[in-house]
Amino acid sequence: MSIRENKSELDSLRGSIEVAAPVPQPRDSEATRKLEADVRRLTQQLREVEQASKKELAKMVDSFNAAQRGNEAAESQAEKARARAGRMEAETRRLQHHIVELERACRLKEEEAAGLQQQVRESSREHSDAEGRYIQASKRSMHLESDMSSLRHLLAAAEEKIREKEREVVVWEDRAQQWGRQLRDAEERARKADSMVGKAESEAAQAKQRLLEMEQDIR
Repeated sequence: MSIRENKSELDSLRGSIEVAAPVPQPRDSEATRKLEADVRRLTQQLREVEQASKKELAKMVDSFNAAQRGNEAAESQAEKARARAGRMEAETRRLQHHIVELERACRLKEEEAAGLQQQVRESSREHSDAEGRYIQASKRSMHLESDMSSLRHLLAAAEEKIREKEREVVVWEDRAQQWGRQLRDAEERARKADSMVGKAESEAAQAKQRLLEMEQDIR
């Protein structure tokens, strides 16, 4: 039985006791006065249990709402991290493909340089022109190597960002587990409050039964 259902039962029981209490009874009956005192005591206990149940319910609702907000934030961060990781992977594949193309271009340039060297050896007449072309090819090769170095640096930075996001996901998962434990603790306290309410209901029912029996005896 939930705390809201307990509250409804408590209100009903309290109304029954308050209605039954004013029945005219002999004032000199010690048992009747004692029973009235018991009814008042149980009514007070029911009010106290009701207040405690309301406080416990408010705490449980606050804890649940906080945990829900934390879970939603953690899921949003994790989804963003996965999306960023996907983009980083795509960028990495693109860079790898670009590196392959650069390596192929370097090989072509090396072959071109080798061809130029062969032409220099074959024809001294074209030696000067071939040497100039070879120097240009070497410069272009150096530029390509510089580009490859920059791409490798970008790739390393992208991998580091992916690792950082993975660490953030682990942190949010740990927080979600902590919020889950807090929610379970709140549920346990609520179950204890339900137990207290059930005990108070039982005592109130017994008191009501005794009051009815006394009324029958008086009649």
